[in-house]
Amino acid sequence: MDLATTHLAADLDGLASLVALHRLEGPFELVLPGSIEPTSRAFWTEQGEGFPPLRPLAEIRRRLETEELGRLHVVDTADAARLGEIREFLPKAREVLAWDNHPPAEGDLPRAGLPETGACVSALVLRLAEAGKKVSAAEAGLFLLGIHMDTGHFTFGGTTALDHEAARICLEWGAPVEWIARYLPKGYTARELGLLGEMAASLEWVPAGDEQVAVLSLELEGYEPNLSVLLEQLRAAERWPAAFLLAGSGRRVDVIGRSAGGVNVGEVLRALGGGGHREAGSAALRAMTLTEARAYLRQTLSEWAGERFTAKAAATSPFVSLPATATIRRAAERMRERRIGSLPLTRGKGRELAYVGWVGRRDVDLALAHGLGDRPVGEISAGPPRWIAPEAPLEEARRILASGTVRHLLVGRPPGEAIGILTRGALLRAMAGPALPGRHPRPSSARIRALLRDGLGARWEWIRRMGEVAESMGLAIHLVGGTVRDLFLGRPVRDVDLVVEGDAPKVAEEVRRRYGGRVRAHSPFGTASYVSAEGERIDLASARAEHYASPAALPTVELHAGLRQDLFRRDFTINAMAVSVTPAKLGELHDPFGGWDDLQAGLLRVLHGLSFHDDPTRAFRAARFAARLDFRLSPETMGLLHAARRAGVFERLGKERLGTELERILDQPEVVQAFRLLREWKLLPSIHPRFAGAGRFLERLGRVRDARNRLAGILGERLPSQADVLWIEVGRAIPREDRKEWGRMVPRGGERLRRFVHGWERVRRALLRLARARRAGQAGAALCGLDESELVYAAGVNESPEAADWLDWWLREGRTLRPRVTGDLLIERGFAPGEAMGKALAAARQAAWDGEDLPGQLAAAERAYRRRARAR
Repeated sequence: MDLATTHLAADLDGLASLVALHRLEGPFELVLPGSIEPTSRAFWTEQGEGFPPLRPLAEIRRRLETEELGRLHVVDTADAARLGEIREFLPKAREVLAWDNHPPAEGDLPRAGLPETGACVSALVLRLAEAGKKVSAAEAGLFLLGIHMDTGHFTFGGTTALDHEAARICLEWGAPVEWIARYLPKGYTARELGLLGEMAASLEWVPAGDEQVAVLSLELEGYEPNLSVLLEQLRAAERWPAAFLLAGSGRRVDVIGRSAGGVNVGEVLRALGGGGHREAGSAALRAMTLTEARAYLRQTLSEWAGERFTAKAAATSPFVSLPATATIRRAAERMRERRIGSLPLTRGKGRELAYVGWVGRRDVDLALAHGLGDRPVGEISAGPPRWIAPEAPLEEARRILASGTVRHLLVGRPPGEAIGILTRGALLRAMAGPALPGRHPRPSSARIRALLRDGLGARWEWIRRMGEVAESMGLAIHLVGGTVRDLFLGRPVRDVDLVVEGDAPKVAEEVRRRYGGRVRAHSPFGTASYVSAEGERIDLASARAEHYASPAALPTVELHAGLRQDLFRRDFTINAMAVSVTPAKLGELHDPFGGWDDLQAGLLRVLHGLSFHDDPTRAFRAARFAARLDFRLSPETMGLLHAARRAGVFERLGKERLGTELERILDQPEVVQAFRLLREWKLLPSIHPRFAGAGRFLERLGRVRDARNRLAGILGERLPSQADVLWIEVGRAIPREDRKEWGRMVPRGGERLRRFVHGWERVRRALLRLARARRAGQAGAALCGLDESELVYAAGVNESPEAADWLDWWLREGRTLRPRVTGDLLIERGFAPGEAMGKALAAARQAAWDGEDLPGQLAAAERAYRRRARAR
C-alpha cells in the first residue's frame, strides 16, 4: 500500500497538494491524520465527489498495522511532529518523502526538491505542467484555491512569481474563478469584525531579541474558524514584525503564529509541541489555562532570544513524595488526590532521608490491573530520581522533561537535599511570574496598604498585629479570597479571612497570649477564630490543598500546602488573590491566576478545566456572583460550564449542597438576575428535571422580593428573611408529588420545609377565599392560618385588587385584633369544652374582626355553638 498524507488540521493548500501529488506520482491512498480546517471542510463537503476519496486514519489503521507499507509521501510539511498518529508508521514505510515548500529545518523528513513558492501546491502545479499531465477543471479549481489561501491572495511576504505562474496555469486548465469568492471571501462578517476588535484590544508586546512581538488572546466558547487568516491580515495591516494569537476554548489553547520573517515562528511553536515554518505555524496546548499559555509563550520567546532562567526560581516547594514502602494502591490514591502524574519515593527520615526512586501513573495503573495493589510501590520504581542543580538554566530542565523519559526533576543535591521539584506544570507557573504584565496596571503596595487601613476599619489594627506575630514566628500570613476581592471593589468587607503558611491555630494562640481576647481553635482542621476583647472576630486557616475523589464529591483537605496551592482550590480567579500582611511584605499582592485583570474586566473565570466537575456548586456560585457584582463568565469558563452540563455533572450534585447554594441566591437582592442566568445556562433542570422556571417564575421572584421590602416597616422584627419567603416559590416550581423528596434541599427544615411542600397551595386557597370576602371577618378567616412568610408571599403573587385591600388591612390591623370572648368566659356561661366551643371561639374572632363589641361577639359565639350542637 502506498500512502499520501498532510499535516494535522489540513487546509486547502494541504488538500490541494494531496490531490496534485496523487496526479503526479500516484496512485496513493489519501489519508488524513486528523481534522480538516473549516474552510477546507466546507469545500470538500460540497465538491468532494469530484476528487479521489480522503480516508481518515481510523478507517485504514488496521490495514496499516497488517499490510506492507510501500511509499509514504507527505505534502505541505516535512515536520513529523505535525503528522499526528501517522508518525508511528514512518519506520514501517519502504520510502518516506516530504513534498514541502517551506524552508528546511533540523529533523525534517527526507525532502523532494521543489522550487521556491509561497504555496506548496504551486510547486506541484508547475511539476504537473512540466510533465504534461491533464487535470480536470474541478482539480484546477482546488489548486487555485490552495494557492490563494496560502499566499493571502498573493499578498503574503513569501509569495513568488512562480505562484502567479501556477495560478495562470490553473486558469488555463479551466479552474472555476467564482470558487475564490465563494470559498475564500475577502470581506469580513460581523463576527469576524468583532473577533478582530477583541484581538486588537488584547495586544501585549513581548520582547524577543531585537524584535517586539505582538501577543494577542481570545477567549472562545468553542472552535472558531479562520483565525489564522484574521491574524495575518491584522499583522500585515498593523505592520507588526510577528504576531501570536492564543485562542482558549476551555479544553485547550490553540496558538497561531505569523511573521514577516524576522521571528521564526515555526521554531518558537516547535518548542510548544507544534510546528510550522519561518512565517507561519501553530501549536495546541492542552490542560492549560489561557493565562498559563500566555506565560508559556512569553517564556518560550525569551528562551528563543537567548534569555536564561534558573531551576531554583521555578521549583515547587513543598512537594508531594511517598515512602518506597507504601503500597502501590496508596501511590495511586496520592496521584489521584493531588492530580499529579508521578511521585518521588523516599527512604528514611530526617538527616537519613534519601530519594530513592520514582513512579509514574501508567506503571501504577498497570500494577493495579495485575492485582499488585498491596505490594510496596518501591518494587515498581522506574529507577532513581533525576536531579538538577538549583542554578541550572530553565531551558536545561525543559529539555530533560521534554525527552519523555523523565516525569519530574528534583532540584537540589542528592541523595536527600531537595529544595523543590520541577514538573512541566511548575515550569509553566514559573513562566507566569512577575515578568508577565497584566492588561490592567496593578495597584502598588502603598495603595494596597491604604485600602487595608480604610477598608478594614478597626479590624486593621488586629490584622497588623497578627502579621507581626506571624513574622516573629517565621511564618507568612495573608488576607485572602472575598476579603481581597471586596477591598479592591470598594465594597464593604463583612468577613476577614487570613491564610497562614504554617500552623494557624498556633498563631491565633500567640496573638491571644500577647493581646488577650479568646480563641476557638480546631487544630485537626488547621483553623482558628480569634475574637478580641472588643469583639472583633478574625478567622485564620492554615494553607491547604484540596482534592476530589470523584465528580461532585466533597473535597478531601490536606494541610501543609503552599499559598499557591491554597489559592488554586478556590472557585474563581477573583477569589484567588492574596495580600501579604507580614510587616516585611505588607501590601504585596499575590495573584498567580490573573484575578486582578478579571476583576477590572468584570469577568468570572474558573482556575482549571475540571473546576465544575470537581464542584458543580461553583456554577450556582457563578450565577450569584455574576448577578451581585454585575460580572459575566469568561467565554472559556462558559464553554467549560456547558461541557460539564453535557457530561451530566450537575445531576450528581447532592440536594443538600445544592440547597445551600440556592439559599444564598434566594437571600440576595439580585435573586432575579441570578435565576435568569441559571435559566440561560440551562441549569434549572439541575434543581428538578421538571423545574417550572419558564413563564412567570422570574416575574414572581421579583414581585415577592419587592413585596417583602415594602412590608419591612409593617412587620418589623417579624419580617421573614427573603429566602424564607422565596423557598415557597421554588417549591411551587417543582411538581407537588416530588416536593417532599426534594425538601432535602431546604436548609433548616421545620416550618421552612412545610412551606416548601405546602406553602403555595395554602396561599392559593387563602387568596381564592379572599377574593370572595365581603366582610373583614371573612378576610381574617382566610388569612389567619398563614404565617409571616406565607403572608409576604401572598402579597407578592396576588393579582386581585380586592384581595390586596384585605391583605393590607390584615397586615396593618387585622392580625393584631383579639376578640374579647375567651374560652374561660364561654365556660362560665355554660359552654362545654369541645369541637362546638372551638367553632364558637372562631365565630367570636370573626365578629371582632367585623368590629362587633363584646355582646356582638358573644351572640356570634352562641349562634355558632348552637348550630354545631344541632348538627350532632
